[in-house]
Amino acid sequence: MYQYANQIIVGILRCMPSERAALLVRLAPDLKSKLVELAKRERRSLSKQVEVLLEESLLRTRDDEGKPASLEASGRKRRKPQGG
Repeated sequence: MYQYANQIIVGILRCMPSERAALLVRLAPDLKSKLVELAKRERRSLSKQVEVLLEESLLRTRDDEGKPASLEASGRKRRKPQGG
């Protein structure tokens, strides 16, 4: 499981664009608190932690045919992790 998680993270980091877009999100206070705590444990900023969680969720999303959803629609190309 740990190796799989690392492969996802490596894949996400390779896909990250150099330009950044801002997004305002309203959350329940308890959800924000949980995200802040997770970000601290992972040694990430809150913004980066939310981005990583969203990317992981997108990578697990399937299209109508059951295939992994492509990130190409968002302007990103999905790459296979090395050392699989």
